[in-house]
This record gives sequence, C-alpha cells and structure tokens, in this order.
Amino acid sequence: MHILHLHSTFQPGGKELRAARLTNAFGPAVQHTIVSAVPDALGAASAVDPAITV
Repeated sequence: MHILHLHSTFQPGGKELRAARLTNAFGPAVQHTIVSAVPDALGAASAVDPAITV
C-alpha cells in the first residue's frame, strides 16, 4: 500500500502531527509520500520515526 499525504505546509500543527503519528502507526510496511506546497516547510517531518522511509 502507498499513502500520499498532501499538505499546504508540513510545519508542526494539528493535522501535520496527526499525519506523522499515523505514518508511525502504519510503520515501514506501508510506503508514505509527503508533499508540502511550501517545499521548505517540513518541520513536522522530525516527528516521523527515522526507521520509516518517507
């Protein structure tokens, strides 16, 4: 399964941190792609487990 996460920004906030928690919950068995409309706004990526390839 591949989940595409689309965000206006991926700065730490409610929906962004929820997406990070869901990514962690699914774990490495699911492929994840995160797209931010503001390419440099990826602060919430630090909440994703480093063992998971995004």
